[in-house]
Amino acid sequence: LLDREESEFLAFCDTLEILPDPDAEPYMQATVGPFEFLRPCDWEYYVPESEEAIRLPIGFVIGPNQEAKCEMGIAVDGDKASPISVVNQWREEDGLPPYSEDQFAALPEQVRMGSRGRWIEYEADGMTLFGVVSQLASGGHAPMTVIASLRGPTATVTSEKVLFRAFAETIRLRPAQPNGNAPH
Repeated sequence: LLDREESEFLAFCDTLEILPDPDAEPYMQATVGPFEFLRPCDWEYYVPESEEAIRLPIGFVIGPNQEAKCEMGIAVDGDKASPISVVNQWREEDGLPPYSEDQFAALPEQVRMGSRGRWIEYEADGMTLFGVVSQLASGGHAPMTVIASLRGPTATVTSEKVLFRAFAETIRLRPAQPNGNAPH
């Protein structure tokens, strides 16, 4: 019987595929500077260019052709570091008008690390920005605005939004050191 069925069995085996485990987490734990977070495994690190107003930038390239970028950091330059200022700087870079205080206040809100954050999403010239800004004053740190953004072609950003949102929701600042200094 086995000899007779061998060719059928081998043909069946040729059709089998090993697929990724749908129950496995697609994230890995990471600690960079003062941040702890879970990042998607297929996001690759890169060092983003940074303005003086953004400290400790961390970046990832995303997509099959690395056409989208995720960046995070801490905005620390006085009035320019407020959440609305950061968002309006993004909009200015994309040729869009700034949000008014009322428009900014109407953005979706999320509590992160004990502070309120705002989710931002807009499209300009076939590119989409999806991001979150949150002003923090916890864990022994001075007030600061933590930012995370995903920017790139709309199709890529749309396909990565769920992973980005999960990533952004895991961002934590490590506690300040016992002497009161931040870990950076």
